[in-house]
Amino acid sequence: RMISAAPFVREIAELAVALYTPEGDCILQSTGIIIHIPLIGEVIKWMIKQNYEEDPGIYEGDIFTSNDNQIAGMHPLDIYDIIPIFYEGELVGWVGTVIMEPEVGAISPGMMPVDATERFVEGLRWSAEKTGTNDRYSRFFETKIRHGCRFPDTVILDRKGALAADIKVREEVKRIIGEFGIDYYKKGIRE
Repeated sequence: RMISAAPFVREIAELAVALYTPEGDCILQSTGIIIHIPLIGEVIKWMIKQNYEEDPGIYEGDIFTSNDNQIAGMHPLDIYDIIPIFYEGELVGWVGTVIMEPEVGAISPGMMPVDATERFVEGLRWSAEKTGTNDRYSRFFETKIRHGCRFPDTVILDRKGALAADIKVREEVKRIIGEFGIDYYKKGIRE
């Protein structure tokens, strides 16, 4: 929360982080904007239904970004950053973070522009897109933000903060599996 570039996050905790099963069901969550916890899971389930394992592929270090409320979500300002967790080549879960941004390039500045009469003027949209690999966002992703937002540095810094949170959870899950075993972890997430 305290490293976020967005004032919403620092001042009123407009963020949340959660751990999910391989199927996209929430196992545990942080405090924050809790409404998004099941919605991040819906994005994961949508990706599975769309056969992302085949195309674009799901690998260790991949980053997926979504703020498309036709898939799941409240509005484009709530951006979900989602990464898979693999252990010895097996997908054992997902981590998702949501941060509400102050602006994403809509027809007018601000959170919910009153002159937006359709979704096509609400700003940048990512439809569960693979936006990075090897725990790094791609150049095209950052370029899209820089060219499409009024405050691109805020959005980019928040994406990096969300990714840091996701990686921290992923590495902690791997530590727990390493210490207690994969069977213990699998049993625990099904309880």
